[in-house]
Amino acid sequence: GGIGVIHTNLSVEAQAAEVQRVKKYKAGFILDPVCVPPTMTLEELDELKNRLGFTGFPVTESGRMGAKLLGLVTKRDCDFVEDRKTRLSAIMTPVKDLVVELEGCDLLKCNEKLQSSKKGKLPIVTASGLLVAMVSRTDIKKNVEFPNATKDPLNKQLLVAAAVGTRPADRDRVNALVSAGGIGVIHTNLSVEAQAAEVQRVKKYKAGFILDPVCVPPTMTLEELDELKNRLGFTGFPVTESGRMGAKLLGLVTKRDCDFVEDRKTRLSAIMTPVKDLVVELEGCDLLKCNEKLQSSKKGKLPIVTASGLLVAMVSRTDIKKNVEFPNATKDPLNKQLLVAAAVGTRPADRDRVNALVSA
Repeated sequence: GGIGVIHTNLSVEAQAAEVQRVKKYKAGFILDPVCVPPTMTLEELDELKNRLGFTGFPVTESGRMGAKLLGLVTKRDCDFVEDRKTRLSAIMTPVKDLVVELEGCDLLKCNEKLQSSKKGKLPIVTASGLLVAMVSRTDIKKNVEFPNATKDPLNKQLLVAAAVGTRPADRDRVNALVSAGGIGVIHTNLSVEAQAAEVQRVKKYKAGFILDPVCVPPTMTLEELDELKNRLGFTGFPVTESGRMGAKLLGLVTKRDCDFVEDRKTRLSAIMTPVKDLVVELEGCDLLKCNEKLQSSKKGKLPIVTASGLLVAMVSRTDIKKNVEFPNATKDPLNKQLLVAAAVGTRPADRDRVNALVSA
């Protein structure tokens, strides 16, 4: 029922890898199983098994998730094959001999099917045979053995925390750890304001609708914008009448608008991309539609506006790409913001710290 905290005395990559190891242990639908192609040899599979620590793999046409399922290769298929140059296509259990379930089934039904068939793994496929998930007997057994395990309520992945320090470089560490599926813990050895600011930095990284983008007014100069970019770490801003969210959208200013303007006293109104030249979407749209619109328009940002042109949200291509690249990222199920923790002490003064951190 606790949350393990991975020590910070590791490289960013090694600490993130430890987080990912924990996230692989989940009870429920395994949405990102490691797949292998039929052309892989047993020698290559042995190396993969040693590296990952498990022994059963779905075999798909391309060796990737979402491709046509061809079979399953397990320890039983491999153990007594002497020639380790043998390809998996020659020894795998073919899909016609597997017990599978169609997508849309619930976990209880999958559990019953695993029990009645006495199989270890149950592939979940589309009507056309594409692999979309796996259910494992081992994971279901763990759910029964450890009912108090601290899991994500949506995908049943175990939660894990990872410690970070207070150096400026640790900002990158926090984002890497949270993207890997951990919950970064911001150290308490900071002022209340600085610790709350670090929490807010992480909360800005979300996959989905950005409900609180930093807006700028048209009267701001490029010199002031440069300072803002350096402080916040990103380069694209919606321009609104008042420089605030909920005001009328006038345009968008990005790196491309600014880079070659020599006079940094120039106001944004003179160089921004005006709203008439932007691709926008009306409020009430879903994220899938926004994603399709970003892809077809090849734009980086999609403002969401009311019928009267007031800015209510933003969708970013970068954030959607992060969602694909880091499927294990620990996010709030409602607003898709990354989750982050912050340490506090036990002194009476820390009550104010708690309030500030929760507000952040």
